[in-house]
Amino acid sequence: TQAEMETGTALTSFVTPGRTQNHPGVLKGWASVASDGTLYEGYNVTSSGRDGTGDYNVVWATDFSNTTYSFVGMTSTSGISDIHRNNHTAGQLDVKTYASGSLTDSDFCVQVAGDQ
Repeated sequence: TQAEMETGTALTSFVTPGRTQNHPGVLKGWASVASDGTLYEGYNVTSSGRDGTGDYNVVWATDFSNTTYSFVGMTSTSGISDIHRNNHTAGQLDVKTYASGSLTDSDFCVQVAGDQ
């Protein structure tokens, strides 16, 4: 059940693929995004976009239950020194990429975990 997956303590239950998402240790979404904001590929992603230089968004197909979900990201462009989560919501992750303190366009990928 969803409750069993959320507590994560049962040792004798078997999990169906549709319930795996409810475990707290499972990624709830990921995205690989091009420097122009185009979504290369992802999971639990409706769309992605570029709002300006180094300023991106990833829209989740299934919203999180709050805004405290965990985010890990990295860029694939040489010289990009920073990637930050910005003003995000339960349904959208806003990401900014920087080089030497300035917003800079870059391909990037993100992974998120948290309660949905």
